[in-house]
Amino acid sequence: ERVIKMKRYIHRNVNTPGRMDVAATESAKQGLLYMIAFLFTYTWSGISIFSQNSNISHSQADALYILTAVFLPLQGFWNFVAYIRPRFVSLRQGNEGLSFLSTLKMIILTEEGSESLRTQQRRR
Repeated sequence: ERVIKMKRYIHRNVNTPGRMDVAATESAKQGLLYMIAFLFTYTWSGISIFSQNSNISHSQADALYILTAVFLPLQGFWNFVAYIRPRFVSLRQGNEGLSFLSTLKMIILTEEGSESLRTQQRRR
């Protein structure tokens, strides 16, 4: 009889993720975003370094140079996107009527964005 009750409890617990599971998933998403930002930034310069010793055409070397010149300065932008994502998602979930641009403006330009996020986190 105890075994049956335990199975029911485990079954219910598996279907609904707990706070720790949600937090772990969100942390994994953040880590993945930072890793993707790193790869977007340094892939082209890494390929360029390794291809210097090989016989690649001049046009291929120019293409690698252009890709490096475009993506290397964007590292700060990609990190910014990954950094504000949790606040963006929380604000949009709490205020579904907000548009993409108004949410972004709220996060970047006002302290209201961080205050309303703190208020939402206290309610949970």
